Amino acid sequence: MRQVTRVCAPCRAGFTLVEAIVIVGIISLLIALVVTGLGRAREMGRRAVCLNHVRQVSAALIAYAAENDQFFPFKARSTAVAGSGPWDVEMDPADWIYWQPGPPPAPPPRDWQKSAIAPFLGSETGFNQAVLQCPSDNLDQRPRSFPTDGPYGYSYTINGRMASNPDAPTNTATYPTGPIRVRDIVTASDKILLVDEDARSIDDGNFNPTLAGQPLENMLATRHDGDRQTDSSRGVVGLADGHADMVERAYVKDVRHFEPTAKFPGP
Repeated sequence: MRQVTRVCAPCRAGFTLVEAIVIVGIISLLIALVVTGLGRAREMGRRAVCLNHVRQVSAALIAYAAENDQFFPFKARSTAVAGSGPWDVEMDPADWIYWQPGPPPAPPPRDWQKSAIAPFLGSETGFNQAVLQCPSDNLDQRPRSFPTDGPYGYSYTINGRMASNPDAPTNTATYPTGPIRVRDIVTASDKILLVDEDARSIDDGNFNPTLAGQPLENMLATRHDGDRQTDSSRGVVGLADGHADMVERAYVKDVRHFEPTAKFPGP
């Protein structure tokens, strides 16, 4: 009987170099997708927190006005702008938020727990300072800080046209130069009251929308929208009726949205 010998093809062990490269590439792609997804989810969570903070602070500003003859508190100005000396702890006691740190050898810092809105943000023991900060804001990035005051350590600023010491209007023949009562605001749900301001422009607690297009323009932060620097990029604002929303930069530059008495349609 003739014996038949079978010859087997060599068995493959492991992957070829090309297959290994393909597998590593697929795994890397999946990791990148997961990391990107987690980053977006984390930023969405931070945006939600920021919106909630702005909503709370806007409500506190409105509550302050309800107890102060319908007027909002003062804008928190830099002492350099106010012209009240290098540092004055008594400057503008009705500031919506005390913020000057008081560099040495200045007097002690202003107590933010005694700011105008403090009674409306918490209990008698005070409020959580984090409510004044966006979780995505880099508080160390303040290129426009005034040397006399130090960096502004918060994220939100009040629309200077709403304050009791308002910025000058865009048109004195059309809009009042003095403070505006809440009841005189036209379409409060469209008017900005509080702004999450860009770290590149923030230097005090005042957002001056009339500076749009000028070297010292105050800009809406777009950190929740990829930090894109365009008029169509969106950021967080509080409106004069107490709600918070994401709006485009072009929105806060529109006189119909920052002038309290501007009407729609308007200039």
